[in-house]
Order: sequence, then structure tokens, then C-alpha cells
Amino acid sequence: MPNVPQDITDTIRRMQKEIRELRAAVTRAPAKNLLTSGDLVITSTGSMTVRDDQGNVRLQIAVFPDTKAIKVWDSAGTLVFSA
Repeated sequence: MPNVPQDITDTIRRMQKEIRELRAAVTRAPAKNLLTSGDLVITSTGSMTVRDDQGNVRLQIAVFPDTKAIKVWDSAGTLVFSA
């Protein structure tokens, strides 16, 4: 075996350990696009839009300074509710 300084060997071992920890962290991180409990809070003005797999808007909830809106579309894309 070649003569390798101990600090390089220690550094490599530490990096290998960190890589293993990062891989483990990635697999256990929760999905960022799924609410399993709790509330969804939108502050100030903004909206929440739900889209289907084709990108069609199915539900939109919006709050703006002068208006509040809820809109729902059916699977054919027809607006079925608006308030």
C-alpha cells in the first residue's frame, strides 16, 4: 500500500461518512408537494391553484386586495362554480 498521510485518510473517511448521511437524508425527506395534516396558509395576496396531470386548472382560490374568489372546473374544463 502506498504511503498516504493519515490526515488524507481521515479526510476521505469523513467525506465517505458525510456522503452516506446525505444519501440517507435524501431518502427520508418528506415530499414538498403533499399535505398530510395541518393547514395551508397563503399570506397577503396570492392564490392556490390545483392542476390536473395535463396542466388544466381544476380549482383556484384567490385573495386580492379588492376581491376574493373561488373557482372550480369539472373534468371537461367547464367552470362549474365561481364565487
